[in-house]
Amino acid sequence: MPPSPAVIDFLVQQRSALDQLELFAGTSEYERLLAALRAMVDGDLESWLAGWLVDPSEALACRPIDLVKRPDGLPILVAELENMSTGAYS
Repeated sequence: MPPSPAVIDFLVQQRSALDQLELFAGTSEYERLLAALRAMVDGDLESWLAGWLVDPSEALACRPIDLVKRPDGLPILVAELENMSTGAYS
C-alpha cells in the first residue's frame, strides 16, 4: 500500500529541510551559529545544531533553517540561541 498524501507531504518537507541544511552547513553563517553555541555550551554541537535547524520551533513559528536566507535571519537565530541558553524565551 502506498503512503498516504500526508506522509508524502511530510517526507517532501523533511527532504527540503535537509537539502537546505546541506547547503547551509558549508557557509560562514553556519560557522557563526556554531561559534555562538560554543560560547554558551559544550558538547556535540554540530549534531544538536543540525537537529535544531530542521525541527519546527514554536518560538520562531517556523523551522530555523527557513530563516537562514532572510537578510535578518542570522541575527534572529543567534538571538534565539542566546535566549535558549539563558532560559529566556522570545
